[in-house]
Amino acid sequence: MARITRHEFPLSQLGSQFLDAGTLNLCSRRIVLADNLIQQFWLPKPGLFGTRNCQAGNHRAVTDFFQLLCVDRVDDHATNPAKTHLLASLLPHVRNNKAQDIFPDASIAPPRGCPATPGFDSEELESQLRDSEDERISLVDFCNRNREAVEFPDYSKSTFELYRDFERELFADDTSLWWTDPINAREQVTQRWLRWRNGFGRRRGNRTKKEVLDILSYESKAAFHQCYSSLWLEILPHLMADQTNQEISQRFHTLWHLDHRIESPGQRHVHLLHGLVLGLHPAFGKLLTTETGTRLIGAAVAAPEDIPAQERFLHAGLVSLYLYAAARRFRCTAVF
Repeated sequence: MARITRHEFPLSQLGSQFLDAGTLNLCSRRIVLADNLIQQFWLPKPGLFGTRNCQAGNHRAVTDFFQLLCVDRVDDHATNPAKTHLLASLLPHVRNNKAQDIFPDASIAPPRGCPATPGFDSEELESQLRDSEDERISLVDFCNRNREAVEFPDYSKSTFELYRDFERELFADDTSLWWTDPINAREQVTQRWLRWRNGFGRRRGNRTKKEVLDILSYESKAAFHQCYSSLWLEILPHLMADQTNQEISQRFHTLWHLDHRIESPGQRHVHLLHGLVLGLHPAFGKLLTTETGTRLIGAAVAAPEDIPAQERFLHAGLVSLYLYAAARRFRCTAVF
């Protein structure tokens, strides 16, 4: 395993308008992709999603940067990114365990005291990847199949009707206030959320209302991933400036750290991993711990026009996701 190096990245490097966004804590290590040695960069997960009821560390830096970026770049307030920022800011306060029931992405702790419990280990994944290395899946099929892998829930029409009412009440007029007073807007939205969470969210009954809180909790995580993607778009040119093999490194980090959207029949755009970033999901991170997974990722980023290579990578990701989901269902312990 390559040695991990820690870095500090003051966001003011991107412009004086980002001075108040603070400093990112980054990690890096050397990896080989498609016979090219590159430096892999990532944000460590501890503190990234905030700690319980508290914004701190990289979570605060990511959300503050997104807010400052939008104020600096967005002229048309009708496009309003306020909802994304306010939802992402709620992440330390949401029902994380219930959000995991929608599209899980929690890291799985090694089984303890349950020898029959399936693990999510690199050896088993490597075996499955070798057996299916030449299999392929299209973007659209991958998007549908990954829902099946994690048993993505279906909610009733009445739940979605109530969801729309809750959404309107949660944000009220604070998406307009956000442009001039984001701190006050965030505080008001947070207080509304906490009243719901600490009220009916912790009592028996109120099933439909709790389902709405679960959906909003998942959307908070997806909104944070949007802020995270926007950040990586801005910092990548700076991180790549003095790297060797810049082209393949740029492609890898773009694949890994951005939320990808695809056109789907009958729909405008859908999220490839339902609002989540590939590199933050344990199923995709585990691919880099295997020889075959690393080779398939390398082939995909080395030749983005090679459709078979892209589809083999997607199939490998699906294999890992199924293995992850199986381990999670039968796990003894898990951490977010």
